[in-house]
Amino acid sequence: MKRFAVFTLVLLALVMVEAATARADLLITPLRAVFEGRDRSTVITLINTTDAPKTYRLDWKLLKMKDDGAYDQVDEFIDEDGINRSAEDMIRFSPRQVTLEPQGRQRIRLSLRRPADLKEGEYRAHLNIVRLQDDFQPNVPGEIRGAAILMQVNLGFSIPVIVRQGKSMPSVEITNPRFETDTDAKGNAVPELAVDLINNDSDYSAYGRIRVFWHPSGGEARQIGILNNIAVYPENKNRRATVRLEESNLSNGRIQVVYEGDGEYKGVVFDNKAFPIQ
Repeated sequence: MKRFAVFTLVLLALVMVEAATARADLLITPLRAVFEGRDRSTVITLINTTDAPKTYRLDWKLLKMKDDGAYDQVDEFIDEDGINRSAEDMIRFSPRQVTLEPQGRQRIRLSLRRPADLKEGEYRAHLNIVRLQDDFQPNVPGEIRGAAILMQVNLGFSIPVIVRQGKSMPSVEITNPRFETDTDAKGNAVPELAVDLINNDSDYSAYGRIRVFWHPSGGEARQIGILNNIAVYPENKNRRATVRLEESNLSNGRIQVVYEGDGEYKGVVFDNKAFPIQ
């Protein structure tokens, strides 16, 4: 039993190392695709950043974002009005499987066929890019006796693909700022600022970054935190976000929180709020 427990721990460690390494295996650009107006096609590029060939398979996933930013996979994407908000049936992409040579790249072309009777609002699916198994062989020391499980994982990356019908600016409000504390890899306390992003019944998603500034009483303002790639989707009524701060023990001043657009929303400020700190 002790040998099996040790072997299980070794396997879990190896899987974790493999997963950590795989995060850097593939560079995807851009990290999201948006069809607006008369857009009919776009391209996503995959780049193998390793020194070994890698094979990837592509398909669709339907993912709904929870208010904490995590995703749930769903079988259908029906909104509160009973409208199917999935984009997978109106977008074609090719190729569906690619082998990337070391440092090689591949363009994935996406083509939109917008239905004539498409209702206004936003439609979405996630393009799922799964790395197929390679010849990964864990080097487990010692002789293994009894039952054992060897796990290999297919590592996946998903990016949102969005189709917008009609044009409207999402309305998002910053509320409920609160200081929290997290712990870094060395066990040190790390200050954070958590906020709620209220979606004011918008049928379109917002996307951008949260920037946090400290305005000390009688001093110059300075940025003390930033959080990139923050989306608020139509299904989010109260999107919670947490920004790691570079400073703590703030007093006698005010915190300014800005949710500003990026990508197609570059230059847009969704909300800008200041909160006094005593």
